[in-house]
Amino acid sequence: MPLEGVAPAIFPGFHLYVKLDLAPHFTTSSNNKDRTKNIRLLGELTQGVKLIVDGRFDGATLEAQGPVVHAFIPSDSGDLDDPREASVEILGFVSSRIKPQAGDDFRKVVIAYCHGPSIFVASIDNHGDNSIVSLAPAANAPAKVLWKKSDELRSGSILEVETSGSFRLFEPENQRELIINSERLIKKAELENFSSQLPQINVINARDMSVPSPSSPDSPTVDEPLESFSISVRADIDGFTATVNKAFESGRDEAEELAEVFHQIMVAAREFCRLHSLTQLPWAGDCCNILLSVEDRPSYKAYRQRRILEICVAFEEHMRGEFPELNWSFSCAGGDLESNQACNTLLSRIDLGNTTLLLATGLPVER
Repeated sequence: MPLEGVAPAIFPGFHLYVKLDLAPHFTTSSNNKDRTKNIRLLGELTQGVKLIVDGRFDGATLEAQGPVVHAFIPSDSGDLDDPREASVEILGFVSSRIKPQAGDDFRKVVIAYCHGPSIFVASIDNHGDNSIVSLAPAANAPAKVLWKKSDELRSGSILEVETSGSFRLFEPENQRELIINSERLIKKAELENFSSQLPQINVINARDMSVPSPSSPDSPTVDEPLESFSISVRADIDGFTATVNKAFESGRDEAEELAEVFHQIMVAAREFCRLHSLTQLPWAGDCCNILLSVEDRPSYKAYRQRRILEICVAFEEHMRGEFPELNWSFSCAGGDLESNQACNTLLSRIDLGNTTLLLATGLPVER
């Protein structure tokens, strides 16, 4: 899978999403200890999914968007054994590692997956980190079902989703025994020593200045986090899901042509963020995610009055110059400031071996 450009083939397989729900008062806390704990839990979840999916099922961990981790398990036939087994192992990992650390702040974990052909488009952002976008109905369907239905589901639910959006619950008999006895499950000793296997999770400041590159010695760690006041901006391409579905229905050539165009869109957005010194988070499908950030409270208050609108207008004008046929929708959120609040956003760099991802936490992102 390339780190820049379009993958040279269409890959059949399962898109698998893991959604971790923690208590809202914890994930939006202004307490620095809670924020750091939250970002560490999300980082450990991402690494756990990677250990299982990449290491045991020859898959790939593609993205981490807040509490959701997205992975891909290759499969020509669509046989359900691998995603079912991977899901059970991930639930076992969450039960053994994440839940005890989260304590009373743990709410639930749910999983959804869908099979189909995919084209992968990758881009290195203006900080040197990666975005990998899956153009596929099989990537869109489980993500949407998970967000719509997760509140109604009990913890441990596994959803098998069709590209149409319909789904069924997979409820393995004696699930606890499956978790304990699975031959491919992470052994107890591995779980106990899991933290020592993880690459360092760096927490970096979402600043108005440039974010240090992944190889920079200046990238702060979780032990010395930098803090910022940020506004989260999402720019969403109107009607793009329907465009993807139509391209795949039309055939391989149309799907590959759309992928090339989307890579050009990603490059144009990266250039915009570079020109405006913005923090670019990984793409979430057709949504470009940006942080507008400053280092102090007075600057944040002044920044939010005009800067949000200015950036949205400038983004649309920049993209319209190259892609006049596209329409964009914007959503923006800041964070309520308490008198003792030192920041409202933390940004983590997660090293997945061949890629690095930026993961943001805080009230602006949660909103």
